[in-house]
Amino acid sequence: MQSIVRDPIYVQVNERLRARIGTQFRPGERFLSEREIASEYGVSRATANKALASLVSEGLLQFRKGLGTFVRAATLDGDLHRLVSFTERARQADLRPETIVLTFQSVHTEALEPNVARLLNASPDESFYCFSRLRLVDGEPMILEWRALPAAHCPNLTVAKLEGSLYALLTEDYELQITGADEELRAIRLNSNEARQLRVKSGSPALEITAIGSMDGEALWYERTIYRGDRYIFRNQIAVTGPGERGIGRMISADQSVEENES
Repeated sequence: MQSIVRDPIYVQVNERLRARIGTQFRPGERFLSEREIASEYGVSRATANKALASLVSEGLLQFRKGLGTFVRAATLDGDLHRLVSFTERARQADLRPETIVLTFQSVHTEALEPNVARLLNASPDESFYCFSRLRLVDGEPMILEWRALPAAHCPNLTVAKLEGSLYALLTEDYELQITGADEELRAIRLNSNEARQLRVKSGSPALEITAIGSMDGEALWYERTIYRGDRYIFRNQIAVTGPGERGIGRMISADQSVEENES
């Protein structure tokens, strides 16, 4: 007779806890503590800790020093190879996107930062729409962005028109042919104002992208966009390269990048 091989105790506890994530405990809520798990399932503290640590390593839970363990909220993936609408990406992940326009104004070239005016190849008296937006998912801030758009490409732009997908607005409403964007990505720590807008602690790690969008070689917009490091992951596929060739990049997270830059 064959003996029945049972999973280790911590694996059994892990599976039971996993079943409660998303049902009994919703994203963002505090999860059971090591002591509570040990008491409820009649196991040792060491076994409870191992089961809990496994769920943290899988990304289902998040440990916050001094506060406890919480169900990790949903994250969004960013693709470094394609321009993809934030609104569309969120909807594909069955999340509810929302956009809040924080500032909006029409200015002339002299009001732009000199570097921005140069990157946009702005003529001396050209008009631009400058605005900042907060992008949210299921009511939680994810992205803070600032952009400058030449008014000639999007006449009569209003705040209401910016409360949705900018890509859809430019390509569908204004019928512009976006051909790409030249982007730079780096790790930063949020200042107090940025952290307040994104509802995180000042100094929290984040990813910043500065970019020039293009239309048939012509600069279409300038942007500085900040992504929360704990809620946004950029993914990239690495190609095998030969002598003299360059790779196409790698996946990077804000926490990892800041630590590497500071070491």
